[in-house]
Amino acid sequence: MFSIDTDAHATGQLDFMKFGVFQARRAGLTKDEVWNTRGFADFDNWRRGKRARGAVPTPAPGKPKAAKAKAAKAKATPAKPPGRSRRKG
Repeated sequence: MFSIDTDAHATGQLDFMKFGVFQARRAGLTKDEVWNTRGFADFDNWRRGKRARGAVPTPAPGKPKAAKAKAAKAKATPAKPPGRSRRKG
């Protein structure tokens, strides 16, 4: 599970949430894998269960995990040929 925040250091930076959402989309996250998209009751139930059992949150049933989709995409993408690196150093 992930949580997206603004990393704001001033009130004028609260609109930076969109950049966190952009990164989550690039990573292939679904709304079921982001706490910000859930209601407080879901979070509170998870929190109480975690304290009681040491449980790990799981995505909603019936939805594919982003990791599986990302792995499948990686297998379908051919490797880049070796070449010069742009990085110095």
